[in-house]
Amino acid sequence: MARYRLHSLYQRMGLIGAPGTVTAQGMPSPLSVLLRFVASRLRRGKSVAPNDFSTRVMRLAAELEIDVPEPMTLVGGELRWHSTGVQCQAGDRVMLLACGRLYLSRALDVGLGPNSALWYRFGEGKVQKALSEATILTADCDGELQLIAVAPGDFATTTGDIDEVAQPPLPLTGTMAVIPVPALADAELLARARQSAPELFADVAEAQPLPEGWKDLWRMGQGRIFSTNGCGEISCRTCGDVGIVQYPIDLPLDDALTLNWAWMAESLPSDLPENIQATHDYLSIAVEFDNGLDLTYMWSTELAEGTIFQCPLPWWDQRETHWVLRNDHEKLGHWLQERRSLLADYRRAIGGEPPERVVAVWLIANSVFQRGEGRCRYRDIGFDNADGHHPVWTVAQVAAASAS
Repeated sequence: MARYRLHSLYQRMGLIGAPGTVTAQGMPSPLSVLLRFVASRLRRGKSVAPNDFSTRVMRLAAELEIDVPEPMTLVGGELRWHSTGVQCQAGDRVMLLACGRLYLSRALDVGLGPNSALWYRFGEGKVQKALSEATILTADCDGELQLIAVAPGDFATTTGDIDEVAQPPLPLTGTMAVIPVPALADAELLARARQSAPELFADVAEAQPLPEGWKDLWRMGQGRIFSTNGCGEISCRTCGDVGIVQYPIDLPLDDALTLNWAWMAESLPSDLPENIQATHDYLSIAVEFDNGLDLTYMWSTELAEGTIFQCPLPWWDQRETHWVLRNDHEKLGHWLQERRSLLADYRRAIGGEPPERVVAVWLIANSVFQRGEGRCRYRDIGFDNADGHHPVWTVAQVAAASAS
């Protein structure tokens, strides 16, 4: 009973998610982690966004003699799509400039920038996420460019519907100034703009192909966190953003099934235990089951190896269980080979009637809350069972594909 009262208190304080079926194993008090987090944020220097963003863009447009729409202000908590007046055909490209931050807590500087909270769609197309303060968008269908500012995971459908009852969105405050500029998607004009206003174009981003066979989890939006490198590995770098990529698989969950992979974490995005909402920045690999649940194996900065806990974030708290597999900072920068018996791990971490199949493997990277940097590399991902080896991503596989 006392444990239940504490859980209810922590939930009302916004530290953890709703009660679920998972019993936390080896986890520190959420309140103690919160107090450390508050102390770290009060020592943090506040970043100041430029006050003249809109003025600077309009001045640049006049200098380049290009037309731009009127600047827009997106307000946190305003859960509606905004028309830009920019009509596009499939394949058209548009530069989207943005400045500002939406806050979960302004006092503690917990906020989301454009690469986490600025979303767009063309006509009735799929919802997608901006990648930086200067993102080149490509229309996936005919229609008007529309914008909204919400947290990742707030959408109920792939076309951007929001269900405030079934899936309450995160409460955000603050504003974001946004200006779509179709002309600046042109390489020649963009080069001139960079010379005139380099501060506006310090980080121009455009969607890049994911490693072959992988796809973005639409709830988190597309990103540029995951890519392949020259060594045939999957590289991960997150800094103030979030991303999940998935690889579909269909294998029976039985005693013989194992997940195998090698990873090398180079830096972790959190300086504090990751078991409360405000510090839940981490790197992990996960498996998704056919019952809609997932089990994710993570690196932790402090939580003890073997710690098991329910995800502290809304919506995810009913679906995701975390298992701390590594926490030894001396092993950062070293390749580590892992092998997990999935049915045994499911029984220990989640319990209840086990699902029948594994349907996907995920790579997860989150750094939106503390905006730290996390870097990791993956290789030799695959499954073994009684039928043999089922590769997902191997260096040899990539090398053979490149040679053909």
